[in-house]
Amino acid sequence: MTNDEQCCKRVWNSAMGGYQCSKRGRFEEDGNRYCGTHLPSKVQARRAERTAQWQAKWDEDRNRAQLARLSSEACKGLDVADLEAIIASGGVRALWEASR
Repeated sequence: MTNDEQCCKRVWNSAMGGYQCSKRGRFEEDGNRYCGTHLPSKVQARRAERTAQWQAKWDEDRNRAQLARLSSEACKGLDVADLEAIIASGGVRALWEASR
């Protein structure tokens, strides 16, 4: 395989330093040849998907923390009977979802 057919991306390895990707450049984009791993459009798509997954997880964590904080504030001043009624109904989340 000649250098013209090889992926143009430079990869890094802590043991070997930087070197040209050894995979065959099957795709051409922006005038350069890339393998399927380093094709810029695929790299961007994978990054966007990964970012969306992390964003969903962060949103879920933030919502869970907010619900816990609001639950704690909502329960201040309630007596034991009120708290037992909330627990029996499935918790604060069930009451909140039922009120929507």
